[in-house]
Amino acid sequence: MAVALALSSWLEAPRVWSQPQPAQGPISSADGPREWFTRGLAALDAGRYDDAIRAFERSYALRASPVVLYNLGLALRGAGRVREAISALERFVQRPADGTTAAQLRAVTDEIIRLRAALATLEIDITPRAARAVIDAAEVLPTRGTFTIDPGTHTVVMSLDGYRSETRLVTAARARSTTLIARLEANDQSPHLQVEPSVASAEVLVDDRLVGRGAIDTMTSEGAHTVVVRAAGYREVRRAVRMGSAGSTRLVIELQRESGLRPWAVGLIVGGVALSAIIVGGTVAALSSTPRVYAPPPRTNPGWLGNAFEQRTQ
Repeated sequence: MAVALALSSWLEAPRVWSQPQPAQGPISSADGPREWFTRGLAALDAGRYDDAIRAFERSYALRASPVVLYNLGLALRGAGRVREAISALERFVQRPADGTTAAQLRAVTDEIIRLRAALATLEIDITPRAARAVIDAAEVLPTRGTFTIDPGTHTVVMSLDGYRSETRLVTAARARSTTLIARLEANDQSPHLQVEPSVASAEVLVDDRLVGRGAIDTMTSEGAHTVVVRAAGYREVRRAVRMGSAGSTRLVIELQRESGLRPWAVGLIVGGVALSAIIVGGTVAALSSTPRVYAPPPRTNPGWLGNAFEQRTQ
C-alpha cells in the first residue's frame, strides 16, 4: 500500500498538488476534486476503503484525473470489489497520467492479471427460469449459466410472482468455482406450467392465448391444455399437456428451423429453368431451319432395306 500511495503522489503532486494539502475537516458542498482526493488518500492509508471509494468517486466525478482513477482501483481492491478494481485499473492503463513510465504501466498490468486470476466462478441453476436472481442487492443474474464474481460471501435473493422468495448465502473462494442450485416453491396449490423454448424470442400461447415470450411460468387450471410455441424462421410446435390439481409441469421445446427454400434460392431455380428452356428452344429451332438434302447414289433405293435388296440382285 505504501508503494501504491507513493506512486500516486509521485505522479500527481508535482503537477497538481503543489500547494500544501488542507487538513481534514467537515465536508463542504464547495469542496472540489483536490479536497475529495486528499480525503480519499487519508482513508485509503487508514484502511477505510469504503470511505476512500466514496471520496475518490466524488473527486473523479468533478475532474476525471487518471491518478484518482488509479487510487480508486486500489481502494476497490482493498474492499474486495475485485471486478470493479480491475475495471478502474484497466481504464488507467488505457489513459495513464502524464509522466507514467513503461515500467509503472507494466506493474499495473501485472496487478490486473493477478486480480483476474483471483476471481471466483459461480455456476447458477434456478427453477423456474423466469425467476429473478439478485446478488448483493445490486446485480441481476440470469437463472442459468456460469459467471465470475468477487471472492467472499454474497447474498442471492430469488423471487417470482406466485412463488415463495428464497435467500441464499454463497461463499466463493479465490480462483474457485461455487454452485447454486435452487427450486422455488409455489405459494398456492394451483398447477403451474413452465415452458422453456430454445429460442429466447419465441412466442408461447396456452389455449390460443399469448402468455409471453421465451421462458414462461404461468398458473393454469386442472385438465387438458394446448401449448403452441412459434418464432419467425422456425417450425411451429404444438403440444398437448394435461395438468393435475397441483404441482408444476415443465416443457422444454426445441424449435427447428424451417426447411423451405429461401426466396433467393427459388429465384435461382426459376432463372435456371428459364435459361435452359431458352437454350433448348434455340437449338431445336436451329436444327429445324437447316435444309436436309438426300441424294441416293445411282441404281440404289433409299433406305437400308432397299440398299440390301439392290446388293442381292446385282
